[in-house]
Amino acid sequence: MTRTFAIMLWCSFAMLPALTGQAFRDVSEAAGIDAKAIDPIIMAGGAVWFDYNNDRYPDLLLTNGKATTSLFRNNWDGTFADVSESAGLLNVAGTMGAVSGDFDNDGFADLFITTMKSTHNRLLRNNGAGRFIDVSVSAGITETSFGASAATGDYDGDGDLDIYVTNYLAGENAQDGGQPNFLYRNDGNFTFTEVATALELDDDGCGLGAVFSDLNNDGRPDLYVANDFGYLIKPNAYFQNEFPFFSQKAEDNGTAATINAMGIAKGDYDNDGDIDLYITNIRENPLFENDAARSFFSFRSFAAGVALPELTSWGTSFTDFDLDGYLDLIVANGQVAEELNKPEAQRYFHNKGDGTFTDTSVSSGIDDIVMMGRGLAVADYDLDGYPDVAINAVQPDITGSETATLLHNVGTGAGQWLAIEVPVNTLNLTLYTGDQSWFREVDGGSSYLSHSAGPIHFGAPSPGAPIDSLVVTFTDRQTQTFTDLTWNRLMGIRSDGTWYLISHKTRIQCGEAATTPTIDALWQTQANGREELLLTRTETILFPELEEQVVELSVGDIYRGLARTQDAVLVDTIAGDGPCPGLRPVRIKVLPAIGQPLVYPNPIISDQLSLQLPRGGGSLKVNMWTSSGALVFNRFREIATDQRIVPFTMSSLPPGAYLMRLEFAGVVTYHKLIRL
Repeated sequence: MTRTFAIMLWCSFAMLPALTGQAFRDVSEAAGIDAKAIDPIIMAGGAVWFDYNNDRYPDLLLTNGKATTSLFRNNWDGTFADVSESAGLLNVAGTMGAVSGDFDNDGFADLFITTMKSTHNRLLRNNGAGRFIDVSVSAGITETSFGASAATGDYDGDGDLDIYVTNYLAGENAQDGGQPNFLYRNDGNFTFTEVATALELDDDGCGLGAVFSDLNNDGRPDLYVANDFGYLIKPNAYFQNEFPFFSQKAEDNGTAATINAMGIAKGDYDNDGDIDLYITNIRENPLFENDAARSFFSFRSFAAGVALPELTSWGTSFTDFDLDGYLDLIVANGQVAEELNKPEAQRYFHNKGDGTFTDTSVSSGIDDIVMMGRGLAVADYDLDGYPDVAINAVQPDITGSETATLLHNVGTGAGQWLAIEVPVNTLNLTLYTGDQSWFREVDGGSSYLSHSAGPIHFGAPSPGAPIDSLVVTFTDRQTQTFTDLTWNRLMGIRSDGTWYLISHKTRIQCGEAATTPTIDALWQTQANGREELLLTRTETILFPELEEQVVELSVGDIYRGLARTQDAVLVDTIAGDGPCPGLRPVRIKVLPAIGQPLVYPNPIISDQLSLQLPRGGGSLKVNMWTSSGALVFNRFREIATDQRIVPFTMSSLPPGAYLMRLEFAGVVTYHKLIRL
């Protein structure tokens, strides 16, 4: 038997006005996110949001230390499927952090993964068919180290992504110093050359975090490095891009923090058109505000209310979570101490728009997330316009209970949004509406061991002015201006100045065998001439299996218009809440022909007694007496013409012997019964 049902579901990205406030909910279990990061020194556990199968829904990669790397494919319905095995990642272990990027410009997102002590990092090429191939050695990624975070950026403006890697301790203790960092220059065709020493970027502090960012607004990505044990080894470093060389500027511009730096958030939190930096630390996280001349950074942590002196912080991100036009701040925490390491509450700060933040961790639900937080990455995984959060967690061995957490942003802010897919050579974007503007920069890897590689996200108050223009700066220092954009859409831009809409359609087929979802991309032109990329996801799912129903008939009985003379199995299609109806087997049991009523079971060993009648139609009278002659049961029924089986409940009868008198259709029969 074969039955197929097709259900077409259209996904719209228009948002309705919402109420004020903000909330996050842990949906890890319901979404199917289940992974553990294991590291005896409790450092590991990165998170990467990226689109590995080009369906424009963010997928989630988790690097899990000594445990294998996990990849969760987005199912478009708020759930994820663990595709680590089919993607070829089950042998990828001993990892720290990761970044994603299209390193060969073939249209598919590849992976660069940093590794633990004395192993070379791993470059994994996306073959475009859902699987990653390790090309590290052939690509020139052969240096061994104790890698931590990585960052991608086109530092030389040649249109492809280069990779910077921070390396950790050279020995077991901070007194042993740090290992020099790597810069892999992309030479094209999946080949790289390590050039950190030649460019004097081989900082040998105890590197944990790094970002490429145009911090002085000259159109070239600079490099900022966060170093652990800054007071013992080396402070944080700021390398200004003066292509073809870099110059160290941290001492001059106020960013040479001598702290236990972990991760980095970058973003224009004060909406003045330049990038500010937030550095996580073991107590007191610095917030460096970029001044108007882009040559000095002011320390603003306590004035802004984001210092967190009581917590140990790791992953972090500047993101407009509530769509009010200002970047909020989220921070992953988890203690690291000499003897005992305790989980800590995560923190969420709402940007008030005046250069300060309010800690709304309790009201938003973030305070309820208590864990050994490490890597943190942000993406709008359900495409509702509100960015969501993934946080990885760590434990020293397999016996730990810490697991990665997926936080769904229950968008309640009254705002609007725009998400923009950009080419690999994009540096930054500025969106203009009326008298307001918002500045965003591409994230090539930030936070701690993590990367938020999704579309560029803008939020704005609603109702608000329509979009005037979007100005994009590319890594070759050229700019393009885009117009006629509308809010509350997912869209993409090209370096040639054209842009397109992105829409989704889901097609579910119901069958007796499940299939792996397929994604079809169709470029089409709307009635107004606008180009649109329509992505259709087709999946065959199983019919739900329902419990079998048994129907007892006599020979020749009419069932569903057909006389039954032998046993059979039918299948009913039962409507349900899901997209596929349930299939319920109906077992037809044809009872043997009888000349007079049959009573069963006998002895009665349960509370139920059934009478099988020779035919249907007529009156049935049932009486039962005890052996001493007492009447204990008296029933009368009118029998339908299609009825053969008549049930009775005997729960009131005590054990013993009984005489039953049946009068059916004018014929009287007597039966002896035993109640056990």
